[in-house]
Amino acid sequence: MTKVPDLQEKWMEQQNYRQAHEELATEFALAHAVIEAGEPASPPKPSNVSPPSPQPTPHQLWPSMR
Repeated sequence: MTKVPDLQEKWMEQQNYRQAHEELATEFALAHAVIEAGEPASPPKPSNVSPPSPQPTPHQLWPSMR
């Protein structure tokens, strides 16, 4: 399996790739900082939200089905 660092090294030999990579250096640094900070993938749910009510069973909806 090819490893990303090996591909990166090969791609950096190409002028257009290297230039694009250098132009995006700020964005890469920001992404790296967020990942290193351990930010969750989604914001935490507020604690004041109550859980959803349980759904009634068919027998509770239609007692005659028993």
